Amino acid sequence: MKEKSFHKQFNKVILGLGWDDVRKTKRGGQRGYEGLSVKRAPRRQPGFEFGGRQMLESIANFMRINPPPLPPIELHSVPSDPRNAGICAFASRDIERGEVVVEYDGERVEMEEAARREERYAEAGRPCTLMVIESAGQQVAIDPYRGNQELEIPWAACINHSLRHANLRPYVANKNTPHPRVFFVALHDIPQTVEFLWNYNDPSAEFYNSSQTLP
Repeated sequence: MKEKSFHKQFNKVILGLGWDDVRKTKRGGQRGYEGLSVKRAPRRQPGFEFGGRQMLESIANFMRINPPPLPPIELHSVPSDPRNAGICAFASRDIERGEVVVEYDGERVEMEEAARREERYAEAGRPCTLMVIESAGQQVAIDPYRGNQELEIPWAACINHSLRHANLRPYVANKNTPHPRVFFVALHDIPQTVEFLWNYNDPSAEFYNSSQTLP
């Protein structure tokens, strides 16, 4: 392609300018063009770091909201799901990386009580929901049903498991206190309608029972 033809295409397709608007110049021995509008690239925001200052500020702001905001989650049963996961949690809007999606809220119980409740929930056909965390030097289980298997399935309890495709990660706030709290944070941008997933074997928090391993 000839030089003039190439630059016509360049300006038309890339810059949206006509060739008549651009003039070749030669100043100080350097060839260039006049008539081009040069824009500086916007300053990049600091990269997201899990557990970093930006994320901790987001969690602190989330904790100050009372009552807490409605989670951007839609629950749907997917009969064709080969995992037989039952009810799945999907993003009801676009989620930004580092955004706090939902708190894994519930009653804090000791492990013995967690084992008894887990048996009752299994008999009632409720999904495995007790999350175990380390706090104040001991294991604590968080029960979103609060001992009542007749309650509606809580939001966070419907987020399924994936080893390699997790887009959420739990973060334990107020750790080593009598009232630790767990929040799910987006690891990257999540488009609307995408299913929320987290790794049940995360080192900071895990489900009480053995869970199905997903790719």
